[in-house]
Amino acid sequence: MPTRTRFRNGAFIERMIVHDDGVAIYDKKSGMTMRLEEEEARAMIEGPLPSEKCHCPEVVHIELTSRCNLGCPYCYVRRDDKDLSCGQWAGIIAQIADAGVFQITFGGGEPLMRKDAPRLARLADDSGLNVTITTNGTLLKDIDMADLKVFRQINISYHDSSEKAGFSIEDALGRLHEAGIPTGIHIIMRKDYLPQIPRLAALAKRCGSVLLLLSHKPVDGKADEAVPIQQIIATAAGLLKSGHQVALDNLTTGQCFQKERLCVISSSGEVYPCSFVRQSLGNVAGTGFLEIWRSRGAKITCPYRDGHYNNP
Repeated sequence: MPTRTRFRNGAFIERMIVHDDGVAIYDKKSGMTMRLEEEEARAMIEGPLPSEKCHCPEVVHIELTSRCNLGCPYCYVRRDDKDLSCGQWAGIIAQIADAGVFQITFGGGEPLMRKDAPRLARLADDSGLNVTITTNGTLLKDIDMADLKVFRQINISYHDSSEKAGFSIEDALGRLHEAGIPTGIHIIMRKDYLPQIPRLAALAKRCGSVLLLLSHKPVDGKADEAVPIQQIIATAAGLLKSGHQVALDNLTTGQCFQKERLCVISSSGEVYPCSFVRQSLGNVAGTGFLEIWRSRGAKITCPYRDGHYNNP
């Protein structure tokens, strides 16, 4: 675990990463990340800054399993039935925490198909990591709310296939809200999902949830279903004006943090630059996480960031 440092006012710093463009500082209690220019950081922090820059990502997305109880055609994760064991994931989480990473997000597949997901989340939390999870929500009813409170935020992805199977996102968000667990709603900005936005926005406002609008990445080849980026931005602006909590993904905002602030670890241990650039940098089942990160090389061309399909 990196040595703890503190601000000149005496407040301790939980975790800190020095990038080429400044310093990222993380506070686990609030779950907030502060980014400072290097000179600002030197003025505010006691002692020297770490000499090594960008020694780890800020966020690691973990695909706990490739299995899922839904069959959404636009899913980017292919089933491989090679899930790492609980012990293997525990070791990887320890490596991630020791590296100084701020946050891990559990995903899949459907992460709650693994009964050990809450246990692994507790290990991550005990290691000082901020832990969130993205789920289709259909299995939340089978888990004790006390076990779910380890997650700083539970994000439920909207899928019409889950509703056709009888799942109620209203009921799921309502239970989590009553339990005091922070929540978010993720919706892929496909044209056929646009009619759901008013309903989901109202639900998010009622439950204090963040509504995340995600650009559609046409892994199934159906690029014409994508809502243009400018329309996504305009939708978000309208929702914000109406008092909703709204967020946009990096693709929509024209940013790319692969190999800088984030990476992805697949259910079989492959480390990818991001969820949608599926070119392995190495496998943590046989090579140390930091060794893979330090040898990651330059950014890889994103198949979606500059895609003409998403322009107005």
